[in-house]
Amino acid sequence: MKKSIFISTVIVFSLVLTSCKTNKVVAETTENAEVWEGGITGISGIITEVTQEKDGQTIKLTNNKGISYTAVISIPNLGENHAQYRKFEVGENVGFRGETFKMGDEIRMVVKEVLETR
Repeated sequence: MKKSIFISTVIVFSLVLTSCKTNKVVAETTENAEVWEGGITGISGIITEVTQEKDGQTIKLTNNKGISYTAVISIPNLGENHAQYRKFEVGENVGFRGETFKMGDEIRMVVKEVLETR
């Protein structure tokens, strides 16, 4: 009986810790970005690197607070905004809306909309 209570306590404690850790990741990801309905986040900054990929571009940008983001943009991911796809250049000031997530130490975004801020 004591063993099952101990195991139950460990499971509940693990779930609480996991829940807190998940909330922290979301808070870190969205702390310096605007968040819209449905988890869509807005970021903007100066492009520091552009890598041409098979189906799109991977863009690294840094906002005015020094936070770096990696944005992945492609025609399929833009969906109904596919006409916004273009070649981006280093040094451009641009904004994106999309779904953000953390990958290691990196904040990444799958771009759903381009917000021109040239």
